[in-house]
Amino acid sequence: MIKHLALFISFLAIFLVSCQEIIEPNITGEKINLLFPADSSLIKRMPIVFQWDELEGARNYRVQIGSPTVNRPSDLFLDTLVNDNKLKLTLPQGDYEWQVRGGNSEYFTEYSRGRFKIDSTAIVNNEVVQLLSPLNNSYVNNSKVTFQWVNLASADKYIFEVISTPSFDTIVYNNKINKTLAGVDNSFQWRVTALTATGTKTSVTYIFHLDRVNPNIPVLFTQADTLLTPPAILRWQRKDSDVSYDSLFIYLSDQTTLMTGFPKRVNASYFKLDNSLNLNSGNYYWGIKSVDRANNVSTMPNKRKFIVR
Repeated sequence: MIKHLALFISFLAIFLVSCQEIIEPNITGEKINLLFPADSSLIKRMPIVFQWDELEGARNYRVQIGSPTVNRPSDLFLDTLVNDNKLKLTLPQGDYEWQVRGGNSEYFTEYSRGRFKIDSTAIVNNEVVQLLSPLNNSYVNNSKVTFQWVNLASADKYIFEVISTPSFDTIVYNNKINKTLAGVDNSFQWRVTALTATGTKTSVTYIFHLDRVNPNIPVLFTQADTLLTPPAILRWQRKDSDVSYDSLFIYLSDQTTLMTGFPKRVNASYFKLDNSLNLNSGNYYWGIKSVDRANNVSTMPNKRKFIVR
């Protein structure tokens, strides 16, 4: 009897934990502390290692660098997402502005901004080719891919390579190239070699994956016409292992008007309807779309009704 009771308590604990919605910390009011380069600093050596303090609750950081500012998209030299709290770059001389914000799957901070200037006599040590996009181990859902890397001041031209089936290499004269990848979905490797007056400099090799297949339609578990009294749980099942998250849609009784705040990104395969949603008594309809790592989106299954009383 004691053994059975212990097993029951264990299963109950697991069930209660599984019913808790995975909630990302709200970092909206937090601020990223920029470390280097300091604001209004003069840079005399390359490459620059941009650094900022890690922020608890942030899964990645959006870094933008512009010349002379980051205010206009046409001035942006770099706009990338990184998982680390540092980024090494070699930039040509000029006046720059840079900004960083932290983010997770639900929230992001405001940008923290700084300015710096690269001196015309800056000494370049160990200049490297830094690949920007597509990122290493990333997923894309379009065969038309824009490849981009940091321009080296000493480079005359570049050898661009993508290796798969088919493979090809191309000589380009700037730090960007658009390519259409032929064939079926596949994994690719790419790298860039800078040709300078004194030799060559080759980047590291990045891997990315072309995936153009939409996820399968998720299965709704919570039965139609279920009577719910908040707090309550909506449940469904993902049909693919590479689903990154689900988009939850909750509609009012007309089945077309979305509730405020929806669709909502959900990391788990359940969602807690709590009192913060301010659900009035009446009929509601809900549905799910699954989104995979390449941002392919599934079809929504037929919407189901639930009744709040």
